[in-house]
Amino acid sequence: MPNSQSTLQKLSDDIIKEFALHITDYVFLTIENDKALLKRYLDQIATTGSLKGVNGFLGNQIKKQLNVGDVPGRGKNPRSKLIQSYKKHKIK
Repeated sequence: MPNSQSTLQKLSDDIIKEFALHITDYVFLTIENDKALLKRYLDQIATTGSLKGVNGFLGNQIKKQLNVGDVPGRGKNPRSKLIQSYKKHKIK
């Protein structure tokens, strides 16, 4: 039987790895499901006139503030309705 600590560590690593891959989708789901955040998000789009600009800025902030790196490919089927695709990430 494998060491339970190493098995638990592997499980933890796998969970965090999977979470990081889809972190951008989760951030946009958070916006979508919070009325106050959604209003502020939509106000920013209206103010700037650029959905792409707002989403790009948020995507860069996810990468910067959460200290994640990019992985090849894009998430093509986001759960959030606010985005059509997203960069996938990994923990640095």
